[in-house]
Amino acid sequence: MRIKPVIFLICVAFAITGCHFPGITPLPVFETPAAAPSPFPQPTDNILPTPASAEPEPLPLEPTPVPVIDATFTLQEGGPFYLPNFNHPDDGCNWMGVAGQVFDEDGFELLDLNILAGNSVDGEDDKQAAITGLSAAYGLGGYEILLSDHPSDSSGIYWVQVLDQNGKPLSERIFFDTLSNCEQNLVLVNFAPITDSNRP
Repeated sequence: MRIKPVIFLICVAFAITGCHFPGITPLPVFETPAAAPSPFPQPTDNILPTPASAEPEPLPLEPTPVPVIDATFTLQEGGPFYLPNFNHPDDGCNWMGVAGQVFDEDGFELLDLNILAGNSVDGEDDKQAAITGLSAAYGLGGYEILLSDHPSDSSGIYWVQVLDQNGKPLSERIFFDTLSNCEQNLVLVNFAPITDSNRP
């Protein structure tokens, strides 16, 4: 009855030496690779979660009111005047604009003042600017601003205003009418100092 232990020892010897019996394929032996270090830092209890960014508050849709100013100039008495476009004769009826001058108390032309023009339909995003003294066709302190490429009838839509070199308003916005007549497509708006007689 000692045969079984002998057979067991023979099998163990075959397993240790790598020998095998005919017709039996040994199972391959795989080595377990060592775990590679993680390239990313591991989270710890000291890292706080990033709060979600708050949604930006929507901008108000209401237009910004025009501030009341202590005006220095106003529309010259008798104005505005409507004339043919004599400074751009080649454009003919394909032009409509506003032009003029700013005068001081003694009637002299003032130079280097800013003139701003716009209209109430397009709002504050559509404004044009000029500087007095750069359009000599209207006088020593002349300014000129193109409003459109064709004349049109409008009432109280277009406006023009005087500002100093720092952008401070020196007049209220002077609203004026426009005409579709090609012989009246130049609106002449002169400014004069405010006095007791012409105070708006």
